[in-house]
Amino acid sequence: VSAVEEGRAIYGNIRRTIQYLLSGNLSEILIMLGAAIVGWPAPLAPIHLLWINLVTDGLPALALAAEPVPKNVLGFTKRPSPTTFFDRGFYREMIFVGFITSVLTLAVYGYSLRTADEITARTHAFSFLVFAELFRSFACRSEYKTFFQMGVTSNIYHLVAVSIPISFQIVLHHTDFFRDLFKVKEISWAECFVMFSLTLIPVTVIEGRKWLKQKRGGL
Repeated sequence: VSAVEEGRAIYGNIRRTIQYLLSGNLSEILIMLGAAIVGWPAPLAPIHLLWINLVTDGLPALALAAEPVPKNVLGFTKRPSPTTFFDRGFYREMIFVGFITSVLTLAVYGYSLRTADEITARTHAFSFLVFAELFRSFACRSEYKTFFQMGVTSNIYHLVAVSIPISFQIVLHHTDFFRDLFKVKEISWAECFVMFSLTLIPVTVIEGRKWLKQKRGGL
């Protein structure tokens, strides 16, 4: 029984980690493609994409792979032995998350282009996507339970893995060297508050879907 629990936990960790990374990559593709179709300048520079893939997504992905075995894992994973990670549900979730993240990022970018200059708009799009990805990782800890049901401190590695990129991002926007390197501007505290609020939308939607499934008995 313990071996089956461990096996299902490992399967779930790998599946959620891959889904987290692919959803983020899909959103980046849709953001660049959407901006090109509309005729906007590129919202993300190559160094932004490199930063997101290596730092923003990389550290939380490692922590998600180390998620401990949840309690009663056999109770909410009643399924036969899987043959692949990439089933229909996997693709549905990946497309849904990638789409909502890209739409919100393009909305932020488009609004900033109308109200400010291109560098400011690119700064907002870059920061929004970084924090949206980091906060979304909290929802990727489980396919069935919300973050609060999982327990805030049940995976301390994840908290550390999210805190480090957040600290790096704050330093990036408030250091002349990194601002010049990444071609971004300093973000005011008012802008930070608005950005923080908007980046909570994707993770709130994902967690809300889990809660509705639980209420409907769809687990």
